[in-house]
Amino acid sequence: MRQSIRIACMVVVLGGCFVLAACSGGNNVEIPAPTTPSVTTAPPALIIPDPIPDDPDENPSNTLNPFEINPDSPYWDDIFTGDGILVLDDPYFVEWIQAIHMNRDLFLGRTVQFDGFFMSMLWGEEDEVIYSVARFTMGCCGLHGFEIYLNEIPQPPEDTWVTVTGILEELYIEEIGVAFLRVRVLEMV
Repeated sequence: MRQSIRIACMVVVLGGCFVLAACSGGNNVEIPAPTTPSVTTAPPALIIPDPIPDDPDENPSNTLNPFEINPDSPYWDDIFTGDGILVLDDPYFVEWIQAIHMNRDLFLGRTVQFDGFFMSMLWGEEDEVIYSVARFTMGCCGLHGFEIYLNEIPQPPEDTWVTVTGILEELYIEEIGVAFLRVRVLEMV
């Protein structure tokens, strides 16, 4: 039962991400390379194309992933800091969260860092505590982030703005992969 509820929630979250991706604007433009490599600008490794047309005649391939990640790009390594950390920052925070969820295999095992609200919720009949760090944003889906596993790291107060650094891993619930961060550092901002 608990796994079915968790799967249903993940389907809703992922479905919301697809809706947000479909309703977000774009001009099918590859973002140019920064003159000075910076992890706070969207590098050419992240290509944000036009939204998917609602009309099936205009979208015969029925493409669900509007975010193309190009690991063969000469700029791929520029998205990571010297320590190999992918820092998700403004103004492309939501696009990066969506791109990571939709291209999870490219980011598994990588270190990800971002700021957001620490949140917890009770889950299932046994009231399992689930933790996450996410941001509330305007748009179709409103909440963007990752479920986190604290390991032995102390829990900060609820709704505290934190910086989380963790390894992106995958949890399978009834054969459905769900991305989460195994926290290495959690700092109150």
